[in-house]
Amino acid sequence: MAYFRRHGAGLIYSWIVLQITPLLVPKIAFSIVWLIGFEWSFYLQARFENTLGGTLRNAYIFGVVYFPATLAMVAIDALFIALLVGAWFVMPQGLFLLVVLGYGCMLALHVPILEYALRKYTRADSATEPANEAQPTPPAQSASSGEYFTRDQLPRK
Repeated sequence: MAYFRRHGAGLIYSWIVLQITPLLVPKIAFSIVWLIGFEWSFYLQARFENTLGGTLRNAYIFGVVYFPATLAMVAIDALFIALLVGAWFVMPQGLFLLVVLGYGCMLALHVPILEYALRKYTRADSATEPANEAQPTPPAQSASSGEYFTRDQLPRK
């Protein structure tokens, strides 16, 4: 999402370049708001169908309502960044592997937290779907009759 890239770059610029003490409180506030939206928006965009504005609104709502889950995800992100910095100084040979595999592992740690936090909303979606559409399977054709079956309906040999 271009929103987070643009605003995130602006926040990083303000933390590095704008060393003005009265701006410290707004920088902290905008950073917290950015982190809350960043942690939730990609999961909500992948899981639910909504407009960009609706996704951002829901990201901030879920981020505040499920604040312990947001804090857990931010802690995982901070641990990953600390691990990157530590690997940079202690063992730079492993930095490539950490960059390639570490980000995916970090996101894999986010998934159970997000699934647990939104279990009420995701179960309702799967319960309303018909049983055949809940587990889509490619049709198989019987050689003799020309009928199509799902995997569960295949004739046993």
